[in-house]
Amino acid sequence: MKTKIYGAYGSNINLEQMAYRCPHAEVYKVGYINGYRLTFRSGGFANIEKSEGDRVPVLLWVITEQCKKTLDHYEGYPSFYIKQNISVEIDNGEDTIEAMFYVMDDKYCQKMQTPTEYYYGGIERGYKSNGMPVEELKTAFERCMAEVN
Repeated sequence: MKTKIYGAYGSNINLEQMAYRCPHAEVYKVGYINGYRLTFRSGGFANIEKSEGDRVPVLLWVITEQCKKTLDHYEGYPSFYIKQNISVEIDNGEDTIEAMFYVMDDKYCQKMQTPTEYYYGGIERGYKSNGMPVEELKTAFERCMAEVN
């Protein structure tokens, strides 16, 4: 079976959500993408944007071709999110790996929009259950709140 490495930074970090969406997906590793920051944009959905000096924690999944098709549907590919391959730092910076990410299309990135409590809570549970630093998520939320207000 053909597989691919997929990097999640938003709601697909949540293990329960991914178990429902992609029952054949398997967690691979936690990593970081350097030179990006986490944001909340159109619809209050998570996005990553280039930002020198910043980094975003991500959860890497091994997904099947069927998982990819399912995720394409959920992520609104190719109109809302597009796909990009991005280098991910893994194993405490000892190695890197290329992973496929869904990144919001530029036309939806014009302004910050706060996530719903439900959506944010799902991401936060994913961070905690995968041992990822919740502070990075909180910083993104606070930055969003400051820009929206």
